[in-house]
Amino acid sequence: MQGVRWCILVVAGFFIGSISAKDINGYAPELVDKLGLPVKAYNGLIAETGDQVLLDIPLKAVDKDGKDGKAGAICGFEIIQKNKEEKAPFYAEIDSRKDGTASLWRLPTKLLDAEKEQIYTFKIRAYDCGYPQMESKSVQMTIRVTDMNDGTPSIERSEYFEEVEEGIKYHTILQIRGHDNDKSPGFGLICNYEILTPDVPFKIDKKGNIWNTEKLDYSKRHNYILRVQAEDCGHKKSKSAMVNIKVKPTCHLGWKGIEDRIEYSPGSGRQMLFDKAHFDMCKIPCSENKVAATVKLVTSHIAKGCDRDTYSIKSQRKMCGASDGSEDLLPSADDIGSWTKNLPTDDGHESDEIFSFDGKTNSAEVPSSKINHELGTKFTISTWMKHEENPKDPNPHGSKETILCSADGKKMNRHHYSLFIHNCHLVLLYRQNSDKDLNKFEPAEYRFKDPRICDGQWHHYAVNMNFPEVRLYVDGSLFVCTKENCEVIDDWPLHPTKIHETRLTVGACYHAGKNQLVQFFKGYLAGISILRGKTESDRVIKCLNLCFERLDFHAMNEMDTGMSIYLNSERTEITINGSRMGEVENLIKRIGYVNSRRYPTVGQRRLSIETSVRCSTMKKVRPPVVNSYVMVLDAKKPTITISATPHIMRPVTDIQQGVRIFRQLSIITKVESEKEETPKAKQDTKSKPAFDRLDSCTISVSPKLDPKRELLRLPMNLMKQVQLYATNVENGVVISGADKIFNYEDVLRQISYSNIAESLFSKKFSIVCSDLNGRFQSNELTVELQSSIVHPKVNPHGFVRKSSAQHIESNNVAPFKGEELHLEENPVKNAVHTAPGMIAVIVVCVVFLLFMIVLGVVRIRASHRRSQVVKVEENPEMEWDNSALNIIVNPLEQEGMEFNGQMVHGLTQDDSDSDDDVSSYHDELESSEDESEKIKDRELEWDDSTLTF
Repeated sequence: MQGVRWCILVVAGFFIGSISAKDINGYAPELVDKLGLPVKAYNGLIAETGDQVLLDIPLKAVDKDGKDGKAGAICGFEIIQKNKEEKAPFYAEIDSRKDGTASLWRLPTKLLDAEKEQIYTFKIRAYDCGYPQMESKSVQMTIRVTDMNDGTPSIERSEYFEEVEEGIKYHTILQIRGHDNDKSPGFGLICNYEILTPDVPFKIDKKGNIWNTEKLDYSKRHNYILRVQAEDCGHKKSKSAMVNIKVKPTCHLGWKGIEDRIEYSPGSGRQMLFDKAHFDMCKIPCSENKVAATVKLVTSHIAKGCDRDTYSIKSQRKMCGASDGSEDLLPSADDIGSWTKNLPTDDGHESDEIFSFDGKTNSAEVPSSKINHELGTKFTISTWMKHEENPKDPNPHGSKETILCSADGKKMNRHHYSLFIHNCHLVLLYRQNSDKDLNKFEPAEYRFKDPRICDGQWHHYAVNMNFPEVRLYVDGSLFVCTKENCEVIDDWPLHPTKIHETRLTVGACYHAGKNQLVQFFKGYLAGISILRGKTESDRVIKCLNLCFERLDFHAMNEMDTGMSIYLNSERTEITINGSRMGEVENLIKRIGYVNSRRYPTVGQRRLSIETSVRCSTMKKVRPPVVNSYVMVLDAKKPTITISATPHIMRPVTDIQQGVRIFRQLSIITKVESEKEETPKAKQDTKSKPAFDRLDSCTISVSPKLDPKRELLRLPMNLMKQVQLYATNVENGVVISGADKIFNYEDVLRQISYSNIAESLFSKKFSIVCSDLNGRFQSNELTVELQSSIVHPKVNPHGFVRKSSAQHIESNNVAPFKGEELHLEENPVKNAVHTAPGMIAVIVVCVVFLLFMIVLGVVRIRASHRRSQVVKVEENPEMEWDNSALNIIVNPLEQEGMEFNGQMVHGLTQDDSDSDDDVSSYHDELESSEDESEKIKDRELEWDDSTLTF
């Protein structure tokens, strides 16, 4: 034991002897900052994935023992924790012992996670290398772990569900909540939300609040499925969550089940409008006492306020059976000699031509050479008018706006008659000329007050005068006069003067005293006409206003007791009254729309339903007006095809006599189908044409007719019978008037052309026909006529047959010579040349005509007597009573009766085509006996194909 002690002393002595004086530790190290001042505390930062700690004060220690020996060197730094079991995940590494600097690092074996532990707090101290080893004072060190964006944001719930009421804009429907595991403010916060579903009426803000940007409609969409995503401040996005927003229908008081758009196909007949309609009271406590529902069809924007036939006024008058003699005061501007050329017009294709008046300068004077200005005591003035009140009228008493005015033509300003508007009153001024009692007051001014006069819509007005009684018709219905809306003012008659000249003006009134036009009309006029000597019937006036579209209602037999229904005259408004909503609802379902035009005007017709409910408590409930519209679709376009022989060659002698240009003319109408037609379909199309009317055909001649040598003959009598009219246009003539196609074919086939020239020439005739005032037009057919020279044949008797061309001028036809047509004139006056023997020819023709009449009467009576004695004894059932059978032949109406190659008292002469040779007078006499025998053979013949036994 003693030996051991001696060994320890020897080793210790040896160790002490080896220590230098510089290694003897005299001072403890000290932690200082850059300035050498003692450090009180350290703070540091390190990222979750970082290795080195960034300190606010560099880690440094100094020792006063000096730097030369070990006593002055810093050997290391020690981390001291209160809880020795929890060791900080850091260590200090000496950078320089001499300088005493070091760095703080994360232990490689430790991972930092700010989400688990974000702040580490411990103490650190330095120790030197001297002997004995001395330590500095410990200084607190705080290390904060900075969070990295390693966490993915998420939404609390994967699905959200919410219900909302329709028709409400919410501030907030629901809130989406998201979160992030990152602890740092930069990465642990949700900075944005986004709706991924496109085109939805919703938005979301940065707090996750969702709201709707517009009012939701249950009828359009019942629910919305949204995909929503959250995003943190480090721009990391979460998985999307589903948001289901269900729209709950809100009960709206009123009609349900009414479509916004109702399509109507032309020719489909009746289209039901509200067959699925029902009324919802929304559980309002109301026991109905009175229910009224009004359905309105608005057609004021269609043509003249309704879908009517687009024929001209003249054609409409014809189809309605109107009285003859009505004169149009505003003829088409295209007519030769028309006085309306300076008036603004529309194209006229959707109706008759419409004329615009500006209320300042424009008007039209009707020449007395064209139309008689006198009216008499019995007449009708009718017109279409669109007029509205002038809010800027400078006259405080209201300015007069003249529609029609007949006034003195010289010196004085007397109005003989006029139709004008004053303060939204329609006024007829009518002053008679009197040669008897000049001091007798008589009715002179008739005033009618009606809101339609200034409503800016189209209306038809007809004034029937049977002095002193006046009847006004508005839109085809008689205007009912009361003390409030009618007034008659008496005045003296016009005193006789030496001035007999008058000026008739449309759209203004002429004052001869100042030689100026005054009282200009502002608005639109169409179809203004005068009928003298008679008044138009109620039936015709109503027909002229006939509307082809209307509301249709055929459920009168379904009305319950106490119900009533009102329909206006135009059938555009229906009001149903009842005591229970169910009763009214059933009748509303029976209302339909009808447009009987085969080719109606395409476009919208607005519909509305106005309803009022009165409860038993006298409370009134007025639901909102329901608006809808009928969309009239376009019909398949028809085609009009004119065909005839395109090239005609005739001898000069035949052309001198007259040649029918369109002898083999045919007009066919059909509807073109996009699909390929079967043979059966084609046959049906042929048997059922697209339409059976035309309203005009235009014939053009090229080169222009030479009035000295050429004539274009029209069948005047036939045209008069079917009420077709001819009007001159440049290089041709227009035949107009709505009529059947076969009548047009008959007229066109009898138009003939003659030319007294003996030289060769060529002429082209073009024809175009149309219907519905130009809405549908045909192809242009061109027929070329060429002349040829044929040498006359010598007959066996040795003389040349006389050409009937010498009788051309005596033909009773309507000539066209490139000048104005006067159909009422004597055709003899229109002849170009007067043949020396014309009178003799006429006498011979008349005598022969009388002979043929007598002969025809004798034969008819003989046939009648023979038919009375005929008995069929074998079969008594074949007998019949013909005692009442009368046959009347009016030769004056037989246009086809020929005599000596010409028409006597007819409209046209037959052409001189090669297949229609003209027989001479002697040939007619020779063949009379043969004809008589043929007639005898035919007298007992009849068609018994339809007899039944």
